[in-house]
Amino acid sequence: LDALGAPGRAMRAARPRLVVLEYLELWPGLVLAAKQLRARVAVVNGRVSEKSLRVRALLSWVARRVDLVLARTNDDAANATRLGFREVHVAGNTKHDLVDGATPAAVDAFCARHGISRDRSPHGRPVVVFGSTHADEAAVFARLASELLPAATVVWVPRYPSDAARIRKLAPAGTVVIDTVGELRAAYGAATVAVVG
Repeated sequence: LDALGAPGRAMRAARPRLVVLEYLELWPGLVLAAKQLRARVAVVNGRVSEKSLRVRALLSWVARRVDLVLARTNDDAANATRLGFREVHVAGNTKHDLVDGATPAAVDAFCARHGISRDRSPHGRPVVVFGSTHADEAAVFARLASELLPAATVVWVPRYPSDAARIRKLAPAGTVVIDTVGELRAAYGAATVAVVG
């Protein structure tokens, strides 16, 4: 799809000022289409392995068109620089390297929004969070949820909100399925136990 004109059509329809890519998923057609519309292109969680250096010719062409790379590690940053990326900074893994959890107020607001009761007493009902799950894991997590309910509150936060409709069909009644972006940190803050997909 990258070479069939789809990126250009998408960029012209969206007219973004900034395109953010993750993990160095560099699609040359997408990057070129973004730059033709004068959009800035950034990469977060930039992962540049030694293997990436083997396809240096292609990646170097794309690298010259990327405005910013936030690399995961010093090695990733060094490799990105070797490939020709101009502005490279080490930012860690923005998905996993969170310094702090959610604030108590954010956790309370999350629980109120989704009707989650947290009783931290020894006899309280535990909150089990399935976080960042993939679609191909849904059947396994659905079985686990059926074993946990009703003794526990089960909160399911799929990696992609678009998976929520399918999950609602598979999950047993009483499972709280989150279909919004940006609530995983608060969900983990509410958890007695978290299971990460």
